[in-house]
Amino acid sequence: MRLLMVEDSEAYVALVRTQLAAGGGEVRVRHARTLAAARDAVVRDRPDCVLLDLGLPDADELEALDALRAAAPGLPIVVLTGWTHDDVALRAVRTGAQDVLVKGDTSGPALLRAVRHAVEPSTPSSGSPRWR
Repeated sequence: MRLLMVEDSEAYVALVRTQLAAGGGEVRVRHARTLAAARDAVVRDRPDCVLLDLGLPDADELEALDALRAAAPGLPIVVLTGWTHDDVALRAVRTGAQDVLVKGDTSGPALLRAVRHAVEPSTPSSGSPRWR
């Protein structure tokens, strides 16, 4: 799987790479430090998913999410943020993020699971019970 991680902290990128490797996934991570670099990368590299920090030096909060969705419609985006405000997470999902994870509260397996769920849309099974 090819991921683009949009994050301005080199240390956090290194941590996520280590977590993903420990989580057992075969994942290649490219890195962009700014929204401008991320826009170019999603068009040029066509990653399978984006891991997006909302605290970028050249974008305010959800501006980066909106810009990446416009540059690559349909591209799955998982937000990784240090903000623990539920309103930010809710707005991110309403804006089109597949998931929102809080930095520091996420392990490699949980991160891989979120990325897989974002990339592989779920399909209901034909044998599932109906709710009454």
